[in-house]
Parts: sequence; C-alpha cells; structure tokens
Amino acid sequence: MTRRLVLWTCAFACALAMPGWLWPAGWRWVGGVLGGAALLGGAAWVIRDLVEGLAGRADGPEGPGPGVSGLLVKCFTRHAMLGLAAYGMMVRLQFDPVALVVGVTTPVAAVAAEAIRLGHRGS
Repeated sequence: MTRRLVLWTCAFACALAMPGWLWPAGWRWVGGVLGGAALLGGAAWVIRDLVEGLAGRADGPEGPGPGVSGLLVKCFTRHAMLGLAAYGMMVRLQFDPVALVVGVTTPVAAVAAEAIRLGHRGS
C-alpha cells in the first residue's frame, strides 16, 4: 500500500505541476510544486528513520547503534537541512510559496484517491 501511495503522490505532483508550463514565469509554479513534493519526501524519510531507530531501541538491548539522543540530533539536523532547502527554494530560487504548499499537500490527495479506490473495490 505504501508503494501505491508514493506512486499516487508522484502522479498528483506531476499533474499539478503541468499547468505551470501554460503561462509566463510558470517555471516558478512547476519548481514549487515539485520542490514541495521533494521536501515532503525528505521529511517522510527523516520521520521514518527516527521511528525505526526508536522502535529498534525499544525491541532490543543497547547495541552498537546510536542512542536515543543521537537519533534525535540526527532528526533535528535533517529537519534543519529541509528548512534551509525550503528557504532556498522560496527566497533564492523564487519558487511560488503557494506552489510549495500544493506540493507538500499532494499526499493528502493521494490518500484520498487510495481511499476512494479501496472503497469502490469493497462495495
């Protein structure tokens, strides 16, 4: 199911970015949508890594891996890098901030599409 959600998210991000090619300076819209989707993918990767690390700590004894504080430092550092990337996209590359929000919210549309697909299949 996770693979389908990733595919839906990529499809929605590409579909929402396409209208940007229809007007002048549309590259800012396209870059914003795709950049927002990329930021969300990075954030999901960071959170997944943190949860897997904490779950591994809860299941077994203290091993050679990083401790909880090391995992939290890694998580906060990665989120800071994502924040700097968002800053670079909005200020330096001048991507449309609304397009960034649209790109970040594409998984909501992906989950809705998957829920509709599963709802129709079940009835």
